[in-house]
Amino acid sequence: MTRHKLTDAECKAATSDKQDGAGLYLKVDGGSKSWVYRYQLRKKRTKVGLGPYPAISLATARVDLSRFGAAPLIA
Repeated sequence: MTRHKLTDAECKAATSDKQDGAGLYLKVDGGSKSWVYRYQLRKKRTKVGLGPYPAISLATARVDLSRFGAAPLIA
């Protein structure tokens, strides 16, 4: 299992990209924020968008990683 790094308060205040762990990132682009899962498969790096923040919460983004076979995140 992977330990996460972000808190809800850090997500709200983020002005640059932030990594949570297990390939989960909060992508900050201008005034918008979105969740991205980054992974590598057969030496090819791939990004998958999980949805916009705050419509997709930090907790929901962590749960959504399981759809992609990522290791679960724990507190």
